[in-house]
Amino acid sequence: MTPTPYLTDVHVQARDAARLFADKVVAPQADATEENEHIPRELFKAMGNAGYLAIRVPEADGGSGCDLLTECLVVEEISRACCGVASSMFPMLLVSSVLSRFGTPAQKERYLSGIACGEIVCSIAISEPGAGSDAAAITTTAKRQGDSYVINGSKTYITNGPDADFVMVLAYTDRSARGKGLSLFLIDKGTAGFGVARKLNKAGNKSSKICELFFQDCVVSASALLGGVEGGFRNLLAAVTNSRVTFAARSLGVAQAALDASLAYADLRSAFGRKISQFQAIHFKLADMSTQLEAARLMTHQAAWMAGQGMSIVKYAAMAKLFASERAVEITSEAVQIHGGYGYMMDAPIQRYWRDARALTIAEGTSEIQRQTIAKQLGIQV
Repeated sequence: MTPTPYLTDVHVQARDAARLFADKVVAPQADATEENEHIPRELFKAMGNAGYLAIRVPEADGGSGCDLLTECLVVEEISRACCGVASSMFPMLLVSSVLSRFGTPAQKERYLSGIACGEIVCSIAISEPGAGSDAAAITTTAKRQGDSYVINGSKTYITNGPDADFVMVLAYTDRSARGKGLSLFLIDKGTAGFGVARKLNKAGNKSSKICELFFQDCVVSASALLGGVEGGFRNLLAAVTNSRVTFAARSLGVAQAALDASLAYADLRSAFGRKISQFQAIHFKLADMSTQLEAARLMTHQAAWMAGQGMSIVKYAAMAKLFASERAVEITSEAVQIHGGYGYMMDAPIQRYWRDARALTIAEGTSEIQRQTIAKQLGIQV
């Protein structure tokens, strides 16, 4: 990774430490986690001990107390080693951040330190079979009954869902209020009426499990309502904006892995008596891949730095997520082309980068949603 003007000495130290962790702890387990489609609890704990699961949570709440740029640097390095492992970090990072800002003291005490050390695995459940980008279209409801809520509905594409110790769930407490009537609940594994409907088989990012969840007359205490107030979805939106920047960093990681592998292969492989890196057709590809990656990194670091300065980053977060994810798809595709037939074989890691990258323009807000957000920020009536 080339240093950018936004990095302080502290950021560089954090990046180097994350790179060492990724190389020594995550990368050696990548093949196993992908093949088994499972991340061992020990790996979650190792990431927790390194301070990587609650990066932006204040130290007083058990987190690392770092900024968004540090989170991006860490996620890029983990994603470079295994994008699927980075995928499972995302619910942990997002939920811990939301909890630390908006949770009640009791909720923070119950969950935050466990997430931070990797003892607790969590998930966030928003998407439904009929509602993805349009969160207001969800049908899951939470009806107040005395000191409890009764939750009914289903969720899909839930990362960490099969293994989560608790899930942050979006549900309507007042459907007539649309977005303002959406609330968040913290529901523990084993709660009656809540469970995994079925596990889903993805094309990539196989280390992280996803599933469908069901809620059938699931009764939870009012204390499970995030922050103790209804309408908490608006609080999540601010956190999602920051999360999109971190997601851009995840795209950087898998793209960097593909570029590194392509540079090494092009220097090793020979054809017609020359290293293939010496052919213009190949080294022009490598030059373009590197240029695209550096531009995406600068956009990502700028957005993260702006957040640290207290600036509004809605437009810049969408731009970073859009550009980095689309470049990752292009870079990994070119990497397969450079590797030729070998790149298409399951024995080659390059095919994993390609499969992993394809999800990045879909998850955490599709490219189309990012473009719509940018257009709105430009003052266009959409």
